[in-house]
Amino acid sequence: MRGTFSESEEKLLKKCALGRICTIDAHGYPHCVRVDFLYSEGLVYVGSKVPRLWHGHISENPKVAFEIDVYERGDDGLFDFRGLMVKGEAHQVAKSEERRKAMKLLQDRHPGAPFGDNPIVVRIIPRKRYRWGPWNKTA
Repeated sequence: MRGTFSESEEKLLKKCALGRICTIDAHGYPHCVRVDFLYSEGLVYVGSKVPRLWHGHISENPKVAFEIDVYERGDDGLFDFRGLMVKGEAHQVAKSEERRKAMKLLQDRHPGAPFGDNPIVVRIIPRKRYRWGPWNKTA
């Protein structure tokens, strides 16, 4: 969904390489893991060489949260802590042009990452977003 993010939020999504995806297990408990991701054209893509526990969760319940943050010392000596959480739906991308394009972008973004020859690609469609920290910074 384009238009979900401000320009500064998009810059942070493009700057960060690691995020956290949070799914809901069969018992209703959250499950959060670190993932390599890519932001492109309003969507978040996650790649994986092998099936993970959270892949099973999204096939049962596609509702997810996805989070990124930055914690850096600014030029003024103060720490910059900003975060962005997206709530939306996650779905595996079937064999398609979208999957091929997403995989190429993921490999370019994360050179040397062990995605393998036939990776699992998941698309997160943002529905809501929440942010915290001093967003007067541009990225």
